[in-house]
Amino acid sequence: MARAVRADGPIASVTLLMLTNDQAQLTLQALHSLETQGWPAPLLLLDNGSGADTAAVSEDFAHRLGADLRIFGEGQNLGATAGRNYVSARATSEWLLFVDNDVLFTDEFVPFLSELAQATTDIVLPIIVGRNGRVWAAGGVYRPWLSWSSGGYFGAPVDVARERLDQAADFGATACLAIRRSAFDNVLGFDAGYGLYGAEDIDLCLRARKAGATSIRSAAAPVIHLDLGSGVDPLRRYAALRKTSARLRSQHGLWLTRYPSAWFWYLRRSPRLDGPRRHLRTARSSP
Repeated sequence: MARAVRADGPIASVTLLMLTNDQAQLTLQALHSLETQGWPAPLLLLDNGSGADTAAVSEDFAHRLGADLRIFGEGQNLGATAGRNYVSARATSEWLLFVDNDVLFTDEFVPFLSELAQATTDIVLPIIVGRNGRVWAAGGVYRPWLSWSSGGYFGAPVDVARERLDQAADFGATACLAIRRSAFDNVLGFDAGYGLYGAEDIDLCLRARKAGATSIRSAAAPVIHLDLGSGVDPLRRYAALRKTSARLRSQHGLWLTRYPSAWFWYLRRSPRLDGPRRHLRTARSSP
């Protein structure tokens, strides 16, 4: 396939890392979306215990793209954190770019890769757009004495986030999160204790920051996050998130209060709803 890479500057040494589990159509949509952007960087895809249909979709792309798409799988679901550690260990690039399989790549994706090539920080947090066209995440701020949205400007127009790039950002979301290999390895990657999707991205960034990594917001909006879930049973996921919240509190003094009742997991299936978003609040001692 001829690749028409549209960029004014050099493309960074970057590898895209993605997980999928029994979500063939979502994964296919994401791969097609990346193909429309010229497939400017290699992608390592972990088939995290999927059925035959998802594997067939991925393998079809692999046959056409060769080394630009490599598929891994252990025949079982390793979970989000262990799965990302597994696939990142097989990347050799300077930058690791974690993306979810329910994203669409925009025309700002290739320029974002060029931005990484010139970045002097260890973590770059782009603007992640929701399916409603507004900000889904744009970097969060760790302040133990205040309450902050983990998404950063969630629900705001994209231009609002772009006007405030000078504000600090301590963590982002793995829907699209770029981190240098050295900073990632310095904290031994994701904490597998978080298990399912939840606060593993927040924890990774905060540990990296505490270890000396620097971070910056980016004006680029390289992906649209459809936020269609991880394919895990809602009640099981809600129970896992309660454990995740306790772990986040014990390690960083923060609560993860995403989807306060399991009912929201069913409400968010509606295409008219973006669903509630996760928020952080300070863990306060009981009076």
